Amino acid sequence: MKIPFVNFILDFLFPKEALTKKLESMSPELFLRKAKKSNRKQSVTPLPLYEYRDTLVKRAIWEIKYKKNLKIAKLLGQVLAETLIEEFQDRSLFEGMSTLLLIPIPLSKKRLQERGYNQSELVCKEIESSAGNTFITYRPDILYKTRETPSQTTLKHRGERLKNIAGSFIVKNHELIKNKTIVVFDDVITTGATMAEAIRVLKAAGARKIIPFAIAH
Repeated sequence: MKIPFVNFILDFLFPKEALTKKLESMSPELFLRKAKKSNRKQSVTPLPLYEYRDTLVKRAIWEIKYKKNLKIAKLLGQVLAETLIEEFQDRSLFEGMSTLLLIPIPLSKKRLQERGYNQSELVCKEIESSAGNTFITYRPDILYKTRETPSQTTLKHRGERLKNIAGSFIVKNHELIKNKTIVVFDDVITTGATMAEAIRVLKAAGARKIIPFAIAH
């Protein structure tokens, strides 16, 4: 049975909500106009941040994270690719850099087996695809999570989250990141503890510059 036909049956049995349908048919330009940007400050500041409490943004992330909605993953990939390119041109970060490595925050092996996919990887693939033959290279084979940790959302304070995630990431293929500029991608950032640990490990492995990147805060 072909997947599109399966999706047709599922849509018939369980009709999608209007907001999901709206997102699936939305252009990147319209999403950029409708999605609310976040102005909140934090210790780790990614590029760019949308407001997670915004209904549109929250539904988009939920659809990717829990329903593997590839249409919406493609939409966000297009939006984020365009933003990355513009941001780097504005900041003149191309100097001395031939390739920008795009690395997703990994899931543990257990969590990956349970869910069947990593939502951050889905979006990263679309970012690379949407950017075309430019400077972005998606590398999911560098940062790994070596142990299962309790969900960060279950911990209230940043100190608890830092302790929870500490020592859970390792870097493979060190030679690929030495003196490179890296964008580390996660779908949502709350306190920034997970992102901070990923940055720490990548810096220790020899990365020249690391830029955190997320859909929402």
